[in-house]
Amino acid sequence: MTCVCGYNRVNESGKGFSMSKFAIGEQVENVANDHESGAVVDVCPTVDGSSRYAVDTEGYGALQFFAGEKLTFAVSRRGAT
Repeated sequence: MTCVCGYNRVNESGKGFSMSKFAIGEQVENVANDHESGAVVDVCPTVDGSSRYAVDTEGYGALQFFAGEKLTFAVSRRGAT
């Protein structure tokens, strides 16, 4: 898959490193709406220095973009009763 933004945790403007909250491949959950989940496929910088995350959400067949404060690490539901 070709990255949407091509941003890999490094601010290429020469201002130093900009660490993102989530890494590509991590499973995340949208805490704002219905706890939909998916995998981070890209991290995109914004003009204000924060990050947006391209997430391949399960069941939608398209990428959705979220601000970091709208996401949390997905909780594994395996073995739950």
